[in-house]
Amino acid sequence: MKKILFLIASTIVSASINAQVVKVYENGTLSATYTNSDKHTYKVVFEEAPTGTTNGHAWVKIGGVKWATMNLGATTVAGSPSTCYGDYYACGETEPRYNSITISGENSVSLGDWSSSHSSGYFDSDYPTYTGTTLDAAHDAATKNWGADWRTPTNADFQALAKACTGSSDNSQTPSTLSSSSPTGGIYWLSSDQTYLSEYKGVAGILFVDQTDTSKRVFFPAAGYCYAVSFRYGGNTGVYWSSSLDTSDTRRVYTLFFYSPSVSPSRIDFRYFGYTVRPVSD
Repeated sequence: MKKILFLIASTIVSASINAQVVKVYENGTLSATYTNSDKHTYKVVFEEAPTGTTNGHAWVKIGGVKWATMNLGATTVAGSPSTCYGDYYACGETEPRYNSITISGENSVSLGDWSSSHSSGYFDSDYPTYTGTTLDAAHDAATKNWGADWRTPTNADFQALAKACTGSSDNSQTPSTLSSSSPTGGIYWLSSDQTYLSEYKGVAGILFVDQTDTSKRVFFPAAGYCYAVSFRYGGNTGVYWSSSLDTSDTRRVYTLFFYSPSVSPSRIDFRYFGYTVRPVSD
């Protein structure tokens, strides 16, 4: 008889040979029916773990996407700006434009020794050369630095993250104030000195908490950004690149943008700025 191999996460496969059919259910909904000639009934459940590691990098799955727990270039989730901010990239470039960076505090970042091709740093006349509408692997900093299993998130990925945590993908959302060590689903602004969740202490940022499983959380430090040869707004603002360029003006791209009173999963900005990257995996 023909063998059918199903590689489906969170899927129930129910096969009844007396009825000569195999029915495939995804999250309780019938998605496909196949004929079969066996005479037994099977029930197989494939359930993917909510957290894991890919190529040595930890992730948590929220909104159908595996989000890295750290920024590109970072070595910790939080704790210290020097270890959790990571590096800053222009969108479409796979290396920072600086050759050295010193992070000594939330808003104390020194950039220097600029590459010869970008001596003005992240300046508005110096756009990356990439001109497509979605980053390909050769121009994706996450893929280039962490391998083919990782990529820069799309605008839709950021929207799905927000919706999984708040029920809304609106472009302007107000984060809640953390007031418990067991937060419910939502988006929270965390100050650097908050005491409820020690694993995120030491830097300010936003915490996404899944509505259906509050153990699934991902933290984005307010790592500021780079413009020209200067650093701005660390500890107050975070801007994270997506891979989705603005089709009406490919000099611009969608970002996740936040500061303490507001979160926008779909802000559009120019590609020459030095922003952080939070990789995702499929």
